[in-house]
Amino acid sequence: MQRIFLFLFIVAVGVGVYFLITSDDTPQGTTPVDEPGNGSGETTGGGLAGATGVGPDAVPELRRLDRPSRALVIAKHAASWPALVISVLQQMRAVDYRSWYLENAKTKEAGPGDGRGMAALEAQPTGQYLRDHDIEALFLDSLDPNALPDAFWDVVTERVENGRMGLYFRPSFYVGAGGAGVTQHPALSHPKLAALLPIARGALIQGTPLPGVYVEAQPLRVTAQGKRHPATRLVNNELASGKAWASTAAGDGAFATKFNYPVIDLAPGAQSLVELEAATAVPAIVATAAVAGKPRVIWMGNTDFGQRAYHVRSKDGLMKLLVNHWVLWLVGQNEPR
Repeated sequence: MQRIFLFLFIVAVGVGVYFLITSDDTPQGTTPVDEPGNGSGETTGGGLAGATGVGPDAVPELRRLDRPSRALVIAKHAASWPALVISVLQQMRAVDYRSWYLENAKTKEAGPGDGRGMAALEAQPTGQYLRDHDIEALFLDSLDPNALPDAFWDVVTERVENGRMGLYFRPSFYVGAGGAGVTQHPALSHPKLAALLPIARGALIQGTPLPGVYVEAQPLRVTAQGKRHPATRLVNNELASGKAWASTAAGDGAFATKFNYPVIDLAPGAQSLVELEAATAVPAIVATAAVAGKPRVIWMGNTDFGQRAYHVRSKDGLMKLLVNHWVLWLVGQNEPR
């Protein structure tokens, strides 16, 4: 009888040691994506780029910057998506940021939004503001680029082309004066901005039904390039990144959109990272190639990832995780290995 008890004890210890060794595939310092509210939105383990031992079952993480950085958000108005972007900047304590709205939804007057660290905005940001504060990530949301002067775009072009600043642009659904649908977003014909964007051509927004508008929300799916690109690589392991993206397609709040800008051609070297699964795949999130020292530009053609996604904890966490990775790549931290 004693031998039996001794044998069972040895087996139990062996099983316990086995599970202790094999049960945790999470890299050190990670925070599960559906638990972003850890006070700072940062992890203690640093970045994924260059991390070792990250396996196919690794848990995605909200990552912290390895140095102080500065970001600026200029949006048409305070809508849900720019508010989420700003909430991520709030959580990234190493980021000083400011925001400016071109119009208030009620008063139609321009004014500052939330911010910290840098000089408060009392007027529309200028190119000199970008230089004086060494802005490294510029988020432009749902605006007509003609609302900003040529001198502003001169500085934007200079800083993006020399790799000093990353640029994000979301066109959203643009409606011209008088409520008439324009044939093309003015960003695609702007003499400065168009040359920076990873989009070469979009379909004309005219006719019935309007291109890019869907009666039912269409699913959004990551591409093979999206699993690897620093802007959308949720884990530093292609298989794990694919699994994380696959989770966005399942359950309540699955990533989908009723409007995606009807892109036809990408700029040379650009990569489609996330696509709309409609009748044909339409690029949604497009970025310049991840090449060290080259311009870092992101185009987000979808309105957002669906209204339900904001209210489902796991999906809201994944959206914030995605923006977190955008920030790191735009400021130049998350470069290719």
